[in-house]
Amino acid sequence: MVALLSDTERRSLHHRYRNSDLFRQWSAILCQLEREAGEMDAVSLWFLAEKCLNRLRDIQLYRDEEIPYIYNDLISECSVFTKDKITISRSAEAAERSAVAVMCVMLTSLMNAVEKGHETEDFDNMAMCVAIDRMLYKNLYYTKLMSVFFGRKTGNDGKKVVIAPADPMNREATLCAMDDFAKEEIEQAVNHVSQQTSGLKGELDTGHWEHWMSVWRDICNDSELITILKKTDSPRGSDWAINEKMVFNVLGIFIEVFGYKNFISTACKAITEKNRRDYITNHTYKCGNSTELSTQDIHERVESIVKSKISS
Repeated sequence: MVALLSDTERRSLHHRYRNSDLFRQWSAILCQLEREAGEMDAVSLWFLAEKCLNRLRDIQLYRDEEIPYIYNDLISECSVFTKDKITISRSAEAAERSAVAVMCVMLTSLMNAVEKGHETEDFDNMAMCVAIDRMLYKNLYYTKLMSVFFGRKTGNDGKKVVIAPADPMNREATLCAMDDFAKEEIEQAVNHVSQQTSGLKGELDTGHWEHWMSVWRDICNDSELITILKKTDSPRGSDWAINEKMVFNVLGIFIEVFGYKNFISTACKAITEKNRRDYITNHTYKCGNSTELSTQDIHERVESIVKSKISS
């Protein structure tokens, strides 16, 4: 099941992508698919591809082996769209076309890691690119989309299309695609976390407040994670401008990773008068409504971010 982005989410994410040469090359093509084939919008497709690339990035060895599993999962997920509590069932053909479109975006993203002048050399993402092409080269829709993509030789300004190299397996590459609006949005989100959790400053060990804020900067640099953080409809009665439940979920991971003992009550009281203990203790993806880290991939990504601060 794919939860289509809200209008607000789509506009926000568009600002995170629009400085990317690769996104702009794909944008008109994907928008045409939306108009003519009932495809999800361009930003939602790109966001879905980004989530799949995150999944690959989190794998350290034999990433190419994961490709067919990602494709099969995409077909299953794209068989149902949800938006505003409305469920839309889709045909097997439509679901496969959506999955193929996402794989095409992923392929060109992985290929874009090649530096100019080194096109004939092996590169780190090569095995993943080969895996995608071997899996789909007989698919006519795949062939057509890739042909249209590479057939766009000039931009709307009449100049030759030039796509700056960027490796999606490097998290820093995503920052270069953001415009000033997106960067300011990140600063605002980080500042909101800082303000709402400022009571922790006097409770955390020396240096750990800086680690806590560094965790949130990394989270806000991640498109999927900041989208979750900006959801403010839970828990009930929250007056936070950000997702209160998610903040306490991440705090639960932070407390465990940094080895704090008997600290949950202290941390909770330092932030709010309300009882948020359950959100701290029940942060894993298996904990239902108590967590916003609702999948294993999301939970493991956040946990990895927190663990990376131990040695920093």
